[in-house]
Amino acid sequence: MSGNRNNATTQTDGDAQPRFDEALTQLETLVRKLESGDLKLEEAIATFEEGMRLSKVCERQLNAAETRLRELIVGDDGEPEEQPASLPENADAPR
Repeated sequence: MSGNRNNATTQTDGDAQPRFDEALTQLETLVRKLESGDLKLEEAIATFEEGMRLSKVCERQLNAAETRLRELIVGDDGEPEEQPASLPENADAPR
């Protein structure tokens, strides 16, 4: 199913990687398991290791998305330019 963007994984360097939303959901599930305290030590360590792997997958995908967004910002001269994210006008107002 090459080219199908509905697949739950993406290909990078020959290794199948879960999509961001899928990886985040899996990571949240692992955190709940760890927080339950019901895992034996070896299971907890393996769960933690898998969680770290998934967090790195999410981080790489977020970094790639940030890079793509930076490339999409184009200035008046047609050249890409970095622009800071704008905050709502009342963002600095005391609460």
